[in-house]
Amino acid sequence: MLLTRGRLALLDKVGTCTLHYDSGNWGHSVVSRLSLKHETVECCTLERFLETHEIEGCDFVKFNCEGAEFPILMSSNRDVLRRIRKMLVLYHCDLWRSSETLTPADAQNVILANGCEAVTLTTAGEIADKSGEKSPCVCKLWRRIS
Repeated sequence: MLLTRGRLALLDKVGTCTLHYDSGNWGHSVVSRLSLKHETVECCTLERFLETHEIEGCDFVKFNCEGAEFPILMSSNRDVLRRIRKMLVLYHCDLWRSSETLTPADAQNVILANGCEAVTLTTAGEIADKSGEKSPCVCKLWRRIS
């Protein structure tokens, strides 16, 4: 089992990115400006992270990336996604901003095309945050089938 901590963001590139702070101590995002506070952090792709930590396979990954799940998944190739047996993905549609209009279906199509299927725990709708405001979120559990 690997347990590591650090100041690193997963994204679709290697280098640095801006980590935008939310007003509380959770919900920070590298894809959406949430407040005036931010910092520059190192970032890398899922592939680079797995290679750096010599992770050949992973039983379970939870992607709760405040909008970054879109670029992370869309930039991950079949070999990378095949290393993960199960993944729980929370798609934060309200935080993803792009010149392209990507939806959970687009990210899900990438996952499906790379040998996974959706299993239980599928919800769609609005989830209330700490302030009581509701935001759209889709949650799916995926498992590798091929």
